[in-house]
Amino acid sequence: MTHFFSGGLLFNDQPPSTTTVPTRNAIDPNGKLTSGFGNAGDVPAGSAIVYTVYFENQPTATAPAQVVTVTDPLASNLNWSTVQFNQIAFNNVTLNLPSGVQTYTAQAHVSTDPNPVNVSASLNPSTGVLTWTLKSVDATTGSAPANPLAGFLPPNNAANAGSGYVTFSVMPNQGLANGATINNQASIVFDANSAISTNSVTNTIVSVYPTSNVTPLPSTTTTASFPVSWSGTDPGGSGIVSYDIYVSTNSGDYTLWLPATTQTSGTYPGVVGQSYSFFSMATDNVGLRQQAAGTVQTVSVVQASSKTTPSVTVSPGLSSITTTQALSVTVVVNGGGSNPAATGSVTLTSGSYTSAATTLSSGSATILIPAGSLALGSDTLTASYTPDSNSSSIYNPASGTSAAVSVAKATPTVAVSPSLSSITTVQSLTVTVAVRDRKSVV
Repeated sequence: MTHFFSGGLLFNDQPPSTTTVPTRNAIDPNGKLTSGFGNAGDVPAGSAIVYTVYFENQPTATAPAQVVTVTDPLASNLNWSTVQFNQIAFNNVTLNLPSGVQTYTAQAHVSTDPNPVNVSASLNPSTGVLTWTLKSVDATTGSAPANPLAGFLPPNNAANAGSGYVTFSVMPNQGLANGATINNQASIVFDANSAISTNSVTNTIVSVYPTSNVTPLPSTTTTASFPVSWSGTDPGGSGIVSYDIYVSTNSGDYTLWLPATTQTSGTYPGVVGQSYSFFSMATDNVGLRQQAAGTVQTVSVVQASSKTTPSVTVSPGLSSITTTQALSVTVVVNGGGSNPAATGSVTLTSGSYTSAATTLSSGSATILIPAGSLALGSDTLTASYTPDSNSSSIYNPASGTSAAVSVAKATPTVAVSPSLSSITTVQSLTVTVAVRDRKSVV
């Protein structure tokens, strides 16, 4: 069925007339809205769903409506016993129904027609069908007005005299699963016209709560104002709308730092010497709030160090060696500027090799790596500097690396020594073969 908008509301096409006499008829477009978030009509489990059924006698109609009947069959996954009629409105008259009633009758008057309007609303508890009837009656006889141009709902105009609505609420059944859908559709009849169904509306149950966490923080920071970030997920489906971010100072009580923020990061104005702990609480688009706090993240703001981090230069004596060669390495620790020579010790490492700590002299040290200590191939040497008590107030620990050192297998020399330089054919000859590297005989 084709739908169209009128007055900002969704309506169906004009229904076919059920009679040809009289020739003046009310025309019945209609539409329905429901509460809920987003296209899926997300609603939290345990909360009432509010429905509104709109009706309008179109401006092109040729007569007022004398009777309007609205029928709404409720879905089986709604709790019919919780129905609450809220309002009935027509021709700028609004009736606010008392709470707790499932049957209602009243009489009202409109400014455009002298005839009173009998109003009724009821729930059939056996079928779950809601029915509203609005009917113009003769004040004397109580029957329909004899005048065919009488009626409480004239063709609509700029004052909205020809429009109206009914609204009600109802609870979903308990125990519906997250993601369960509830569909609803009403029908409206003007006078003797055929019933036309409204658009169908859908609500989706959200029963799973969102979660969130503050992103892990470093244990310390030297910046008083530091960044804090957080994130969350909403398995319920409606999506996270905001976060509450809480903070505690020095393990004290938590206070709300950022209420209902839509941001996922912020800069906290801390103070040097204080520690701060944070946690987050997320709220989704249907109002469900995270049930348990996210993991607490703590950071301490410390005084920035005024000590110097020296440069560490690592200089191997050779760029390539064999496995039978030792390697001499010079390490220089330079504080730069007018700083005194670094004191303390340095240690060399490469793969599985670690040297003994060697004491600096005038800011440098030479370390001899024994033959065979480095792995075959390309080796990078790392020197780690540890300041002693004299330098610890001036220098931070530091490290540096060397250019790659190539380590290859040694190529030995082979010496062949016959016992005699000449012999006869009847003499034997003793030959000695010696295989040697630069340092030893293999």
